[in-house]
Amino acid sequence: VDKPTVLSLLKDGSKGKLYDKARLLLLVVVSGDNSVNVKTVQDEFDNAFRQGSQELGTKEEIDNIILVAAFLRQLQSLQTPLTQRLSQTGLVPSSGNAMFTSLLSTAQSKATSLMAKATSLFTKFNPMFVTRVVDNLSEGRSCIEDESFTYFDPRSTNVSDNSLTKGLKYSEVIVFVIGGGCYSEYYNLQELVKQKQLSTSGQLKNIIYGCSELLSGDKFLQQLVKLVAIDNKNTLKK
Repeated sequence: VDKPTVLSLLKDGSKGKLYDKARLLLLVVVSGDNSVNVKTVQDEFDNAFRQGSQELGTKEEIDNIILVAAFLRQLQSLQTPLTQRLSQTGLVPSSGNAMFTSLLSTAQSKATSLMAKATSLFTKFNPMFVTRVVDNLSEGRSCIEDESFTYFDPRSTNVSDNSLTKGLKYSEVIVFVIGGGCYSEYYNLQELVKQKQLSTSGQLKNIIYGCSELLSGDKFLQQLVKLVAIDNKNTLKK
């Protein structure tokens, strides 16, 4: 992270809108750069954001975004190796305490293994529900979705007979989600098309995706603010 440049952009109230600065602050938080994980440096970025956002939003909006940044930092800390967090607090055991050092090494090794499995989970193609449905129906495979989806063929006079269209394969598919969609569903469907083209095992060539609502970056940040507010209320109740 280019600290001077980022601080300058955050402090300059004439550049960007409130949520532009919020995205920049949150990008710094999730960047994984250890140099910005120190409490004093975190405060510098937060104060710079406050300074540059005074004329761009209300105090409540600014405070909520700072809370979101703190919430994301907590999530980030869960991915930080235990030995690194202990070293930052001065609690790393001396070299003479071999048993405790061995325990930390074993715990870190287990955590690394779990993180590797999690990474493979996200990098490997894992079809979502909507993708599995499209795959099965477009390939004409018999599946449980047959019972919940209705086939309509304008060429057929018997619209009530689904058996006439079952088993057919389709190369062009239009998916429309009622109730809201997301970018991950869209990209997952496009990944299905790529998989089909690479394997040459299916006829699917193109998928058009639509939905009744697709969240923008600003709306996603607003939902994060609501999530943090709910988390704070639950904490106060405890």
